Amino acid sequence: MSSLRESVPRAAASCKTLPTVVLVCLLLSSTAMAGSLAQGPAANQSSPTIPEPEPGVERTYNDTYRILASEDEDPLFNTSTLRVPVFHDDGSLTYENETFGIFPVQLDPRSLRPSDALLVAYETDVYQTSLYDKSGTIPHRDTWVPLDEYSHLRTSIIQLSNVTALEPTSISGNYRVEALNHLGYWHPVYNADVQEDDSPDGYFVANPSSAIVHVPTGEWVSTRRWKAVKELLRYSEDADPAVARERVAIPMEEGEELYPVSNGGSINRQWQRPTNVVRDTYVGIADVPPAAWYRGRYVTRDWDTTAAVPWDYRLEIPDEYSVSDTCRHVHTINNSTVIHNHPRTKWAEYTLESHDAVVDVWIGNGSYTADMNLQFSSGMWALGQPYMSWKPSLSAGAYEITAEVNVTASVLERYGITSAECTSYDRERFQNVTHVVSYSVPVQIVDDESAALQIDATYYDRRGDDIIHIEWSGNQTLAAAPWQQITATFGNTRLHLGSPWRFYPVSQSDAVEERSANETTTISSGHSFSDTYPRLLRNRVAVGNVSLYLDEPANESSWWRGDYAEINRIVPGTSLPSTIIAPDNARPSPLYDEVAGYVETLDRELGEDVEFRATTIFEKEIGGTSLSVVPYRDAKITVWIDDSSGTDVLQMQLTDAQSGAPLAGRELSLTGASESNVTTDSSGMATAVPQGSVVRATFEGDPWQSSRTTYYMEDTAAVMTGFAASAALNDFFGYLNIGVSNTVLLIEWVALAILSIWWIRRNKDT
Repeated sequence: MSSLRESVPRAAASCKTLPTVVLVCLLLSSTAMAGSLAQGPAANQSSPTIPEPEPGVERTYNDTYRILASEDEDPLFNTSTLRVPVFHDDGSLTYENETFGIFPVQLDPRSLRPSDALLVAYETDVYQTSLYDKSGTIPHRDTWVPLDEYSHLRTSIIQLSNVTALEPTSISGNYRVEALNHLGYWHPVYNADVQEDDSPDGYFVANPSSAIVHVPTGEWVSTRRWKAVKELLRYSEDADPAVARERVAIPMEEGEELYPVSNGGSINRQWQRPTNVVRDTYVGIADVPPAAWYRGRYVTRDWDTTAAVPWDYRLEIPDEYSVSDTCRHVHTINNSTVIHNHPRTKWAEYTLESHDAVVDVWIGNGSYTADMNLQFSSGMWALGQPYMSWKPSLSAGAYEITAEVNVTASVLERYGITSAECTSYDRERFQNVTHVVSYSVPVQIVDDESAALQIDATYYDRRGDDIIHIEWSGNQTLAAAPWQQITATFGNTRLHLGSPWRFYPVSQSDAVEERSANETTTISSGHSFSDTYPRLLRNRVAVGNVSLYLDEPANESSWWRGDYAEINRIVPGTSLPSTIIAPDNARPSPLYDEVAGYVETLDRELGEDVEFRATTIFEKEIGGTSLSVVPYRDAKITVWIDDSSGTDVLQMQLTDAQSGAPLAGRELSLTGASESNVTTDSSGMATAVPQGSVVRATFEGDPWQSSRTTYYMEDTAAVMTGFAASAALNDFFGYLNIGVSNTVLLIEWVALAILSIWWIRRNKDT
């Protein structure tokens, strides 16, 4: 991680040297955030309380999950001015002041330390570049483990030149110690006594039993989403049956029902009007993980399709009631008709005998329908069958996922008449009711291996300035599972190229209404770890610029110098909540057909091991990739003066430095001659007329764009001519420079070559 952070300014600075491609480096934003924290918040804002780790003390962070509350206003949005190193083409280095805003950062547990994640949770929004379920974790509790009890691969001890307030250090304050666990995470070590020794690292931790590793307890973002759905089921399938049907939890968004509720299941009531038994019924599709909501539909992979389905309903059983009236009896007494009205009571009472809800989820496209009734977690429905050894797959195309809840209830109605004089009876009947509610969302199924995309890379192996050329062909749009990241590794340098597709977990709900027959209570939902109702999330698509950064060992130095780019099409920005500070999303972003550039490094090796890998947004490796390695060879220029004909003629030959084979058809640049450029013939030879006391011949090297079977590196050579001593003296330092560039020893030049040749030429001319 330290090497990553050290490489960020170089990658950030080198991004400016690419005139055609605008490269926004992913980790630059983390640097900007650190600077802004040091500067403090804007004048009209107060600094938040950052929960600092306290070694040995268990702490929880109730607001940790604000990191995903993308629709919340960022409390510390401001700008920072940082000194950024700028690497120039000639190898020189200068520093310039640049102003950065606090921009969204990538959610990646490998690049966010626990304290960083907590800081980001307060300061800025977070995006993901992958739609895979387990795309990141959020810490919510501090724990500490002694170093000798912590299962780790190795420790890293970094000597510090300056220390920030947020940085854990050794006891002396001169070192930062980190432990690498088996999952690839670096965790800071506190209270470490760092001592020097004779090991390759030069340092060791002398108190492993009292040095403690900060190991935060966290939770996968995908798990958090599942819990959000499950929390809404507390009054349905997961609730106590005795109270389950008396209350319902309905997700809300800005005062409106996120999924419209419906009443139904009418029963006939004796003596009264009919009434609905099933109330506040809803079913929804909260998310389709892994997927992104893009232009009115979910985009998801072609296999193992899932859907998060919250649903709920309540049952309202009529109260028992009675009605008093009279019955009429007609009697004949002494041949006279006598009418008597006797009191009686009409009564009815209701009992819920049974109830059930069946939830069905299916996906279809009009001509094909497949059930998604495999419920592998509360509220999560999948395409497939239990214990199947294979994953079902759908053909790419447009579909619709539908969730349906079918509520049935059986109500026992007992009713009758009670009277001393009137006819009395006691009857009962069962009334079975049904109420069906459905909800649908459009879905675009894509091939998660991106079969429609081909990525070809050519690696030109050179000394210190390797060239990589990447070409795309096929569909790169989101509806075709575009590439997420391309990684090229050569030697000890690794280049990461990130696509413009970014995904923000944006909330669909902001409150829950708990409803019963007598009251409605509104409970705000949020992203804190202990929220009663977590907000329902779904990934919304944003676009940015292609991003690039280099990852190399801390003792190396490398940067990117762009050389060529070709734009295929422009992707328009997509709408996000106005409170998300994502400047890249406000403007269009290009998709490229080709990108090429130099990776400037201190590594002067040839024949390095090369790896190339590309993944889709579902973190599936793209099968349509190819890598070609083109090794450069060393060229050699030999230059001499031929005066056998009585006239000085500059003779040059360009050959393979190893085999001596001539190199034909190459252009040589000349200084101090009548011609500025000459081309070698079939024997690698070229001639020119010298005009100065020093003639330099330069072969610029074969450009990577040229089509050749063998490519050669640049070379330069020079020769002294027989011109005037004054001219030779004027060119002395130029000649010296040539000699140094040709790696001839300076002392030998001065002692032998310069004085001897100059003296001989001077006497000959006089």
